[in-house]
Amino acid sequence: ALETLKKALERNDTAEIKAGSEELTKIWNEVSGKLYAEAAKAGGAGAGGPGMGGPGGPGDPGGPTAEGGAPGKKGDDGAVDADYEVVK
Repeated sequence: ALETLKKALERNDTAEIKAGSEELTKIWNEVSGKLYAEAAKAGGAGAGGPGMGGPGGPGDPGGPTAEGGAPGKKGDDGAVDADYEVVK
């Protein structure tokens, strides 16, 4: 798929470039899905987190609560409320 896309780029064939890009995206999605699944099984770092659907993500019993706090944890979680100013 990559070689086909490279050739399409050389010919400046927009239809073939689009098709090649979509094919590479499809392949990447399959590969990255397998990587995430393997990392989640192994309990590896980066397997989840908020918004990732893995351990620690939404719906995970050990994940964040609806109120945004950590379940079963009271007190200082290291978060700091602060005001800020955008400097341009």
